[in-house]
Amino acid sequence: MASHPSPPLHPGSYVHGDIKPENFLLGPPDTNRSKRLYLVDLGLAMKWRDGRYAGHVAYDQRPDDFRGTVRYASVHAHLGRTSSRRDDLESLAYTLIFLLKGRLPWQGYQVGLCTSQQRRMHGWCTTNTWYHKNVLSSSA
Repeated sequence: MASHPSPPLHPGSYVHGDIKPENFLLGPPDTNRSKRLYLVDLGLAMKWRDGRYAGHVAYDQRPDDFRGTVRYASVHAHLGRTSSRRDDLESLAYTLIFLLKGRLPWQGYQVGLCTSQQRRMHGWCTTNTWYHKNVLSSSA
């Protein structure tokens, strides 16, 4: 299947939303494009810029609306916040760490359900917020 280069995402007002090693491809071998890196799977891409005002889209937070791959997702994505360029950069950093080290610090942790105390304190709780609050903050 032929692959056509796509324009850059962020200048085009889109965030990818699912940056991970599996979504990067090299160009066809033995061609002048063999050393190009392509970012594929734009199924979760969404606008970060409002075309009418040239500003950011409206902020929204839906804790139960997670999009992306849990292992590489940004903290803001786990909290259900509107995607921005920052989230793609954070996911890219996690991807590079994975490629350099072979694993991420939080791989292998078993995340259970939230406790009733966590629900009382926050009013809601998802395994994703528990994961980032406890696992990521302790590994930093």
